Amino acid sequence: MTSILHAQGINLNIEYYPWSRAIRLANQNKVDGLLTSTLEESPNLIFSTSPIGSYQMCFYSKDTNTWLYKPDLKFGSNKLAIVQDYSYGEPLDSYINEDKNKNLLFMSGEDSSSRLIRMLQIGRSDIIIEDKKVIQWTMIKNNLDTSHIKQVGCLDEQPFFLVVVF
Repeated sequence: MTSILHAQGINLNIEYYPWSRAIRLANQNKVDGLLTSTLEESPNLIFSTSPIGSYQMCFYSKDTNTWLYKPDLKFGSNKLAIVQDYSYGEPLDSYINEDKNKNLLFMSGEDSSSRLIRMLQIGRSDIIIEDKKVIQWTMIKNNLDTSHIKQVGCLDEQPFFLVVVF
């Protein structure tokens, strides 16, 4: 994105924020845009006409957990850790919005991917969900021992869009 905009005479300065704050700042016109958003996350902003990439949310658990993803989203007694204000895609977005009193743990703040993995490792959650590219990058970047963590299913791949604020 930096190279594309630079060719148009635009210098891009990327700042990283917790996702809830990034959306809030965009809605308050305090940043010029969001690099990777979905219509569900920021519906009142202006989206690029073509996707700039894609993501695929996958569920992860400890290798001793027998739960597997099925579209009916029956988690049983398992606690699912999610990032506040993320759009995960269907059917999970509807599940999250139906009833906040389920076995959901909402995370906010910085470095959410590492923190999700840590919550799973120490048993604060039974299942986490994160983009499969992000979780792989987080594991490598932080040299995390994830030998006891397994992928237990994925939602459909979804497009990301560039969002601009005017």
